[in-house]
Amino acid sequence: MMAKLDMNKISLASGLTGVVLFTICYVLYMILPNMMYVASIKMFHSIQIMNQFNPSFSGFILGNIYMFIATYAIGAIFAYIYNFLLKK
Repeated sequence: MMAKLDMNKISLASGLTGVVLFTICYVLYMILPNMMYVASIKMFHSIQIMNQFNPSFSGFILGNIYMFIATYAIGAIFAYIYNFLLKK
């Protein structure tokens, strides 16, 4: 039988993964703004959001907080659904 997932560990791992990915994207934007602008247009179907991006330290911290909360919640939902389906 498959093992039940620990919701707290999955959520924390998801949240920290989100923070790492956000940080990588933020650093890449600081180093290669034009390339990241073009990539964002292609990924988000030509929605031009990058021209509104004004990098700052407070924005970096706030973005990481938002990303952690969102990906933590996604991890919790994933673990909950997995554990629920495991019972079936």
